[in-house]
Amino acid sequence: MRLAQEGLVASDGSHRGVVVFQASPQDLDELYEIRIALEPLAARLATPRVSELDIDALQQVIDEMRATDDSATREALNRQFHSQIYRFADRDRLSSIIDQLRDASTVYMRFLSVRWGSLGYRAAADDEHQAIVDALRRRDADAAADTTAAHLEHTRGHILTALSDLAAQA
Repeated sequence: MRLAQEGLVASDGSHRGVVVFQASPQDLDELYEIRIALEPLAARLATPRVSELDIDALQQVIDEMRATDDSATREALNRQFHSQIYRFADRDRLSSIIDQLRDASTVYMRFLSVRWGSLGYRAAADDEHQAIVDALRRRDADAAADTTAAHLEHTRGHILTALSDLAAQA
């Protein structure tokens, strides 16, 4: 069940077993199309509800991400950062759907986490997280939504590059 939750295996549909996850640009695009529709909405809804203490806690998470080179730690902090924002939206169903999509995206993020340094992704992602927090601090819901969407687009592009690089090496 844990492997299925992380997107590494899926039911084969015949109730007889599971099949190993096969990364595909089409699957990645579908996940990110939906995420790009929902996560900016959650950021927009969270903006008027987030407190200064909440924003300070988000800033602390960004500072911790900037300070670590450990990919597992960064992955956990990244999840914490985004989940906290979406919980502030106070829409349980929306948060649940986003969590499911983020779970399904985890396997793709692992492709990227191996290549953070070589693609220059890490510093850019940290700056994008900072832009999201800055928008929340200004109480600018449009900027919070727009920077969240841009961050997801950027991440999708880098994952596609990582997948392409890995396919070329195979």
